[in-house]
Amino acid sequence: MGRLPLKEGGGRKERKNVRSSTTFETRLAAIKYYEENGDMSSTVERFFPTLSVEAKRSKKRVVYAWIKDREKIEKACESKLGVPVTGTMLSEHALEVAKELGIDSALFTASGGTAFMSTVYPSV
Repeated sequence: MGRLPLKEGGGRKERKNVRSSTTFETRLAAIKYYEENGDMSSTVERFFPTLSVEAKRSKKRVVYAWIKDREKIEKACESKLGVPVTGTMLSEHALEVAKELGIDSALFTASGGTAFMSTVYPSV
């Protein structure tokens, strides 16, 4: 039996600050919206309506930085690279390549890499 909660509604607190990245497509859409309207406040309000006043002020600076990096953002949007890939997808692809190269499945398992890391870095 565990201990009783100290207060009502006790338990683990919700995380206050959760970081999330903005996709290149959203960045480019924000840049285009700003160029059409010319008003950064309305741009930030449209794409990030839930932010606090302080966070919106900070996000304005971020959008201005995106405008400076527009060329890089456009290239990233055009490219098919940068697609999210899971570890399982990598392992499956590695197994396919190993099979094509004729590598024995007993020698190559496409593990997550911890076995290799522990031989190179024993403290891992």
